[in-house]
Amino acid sequence: MYETFTAAILPGQTLRGEEIFVCYSQGAWRHFSIFLALLQVLMGAYLIWHALQWLGYVRRRLKLGPWLYAPKAAVLCPCKGVEPGLERNLVSLTEFERQAEL
Repeated sequence: MYETFTAAILPGQTLRGEEIFVCYSQGAWRHFSIFLALLQVLMGAYLIWHALQWLGYVRRRLKLGPWLYAPKAAVLCPCKGVEPGLERNLVSLTEFERQAEL
């Protein structure tokens, strides 16, 4: 019914050598450490859940086969002025087919 209050007064010193006393409640530290432990357990469960989702995604992608893997690519082609055959060269850069590596 009544909660007891347990505290400790500890002597200490500042950097200049002045004596100070620090008071802290053991009950508050106990509640805070329980909160931190519960938070760590919940975050661990959350990370395991997302790791299992990622593993499922990887397994689904591996079942599809390498021929469906077509990553996007950026092709940079520096151009200066107009040269003969420029349009044909630029179109050829966009029409090449990537060969699947087996």
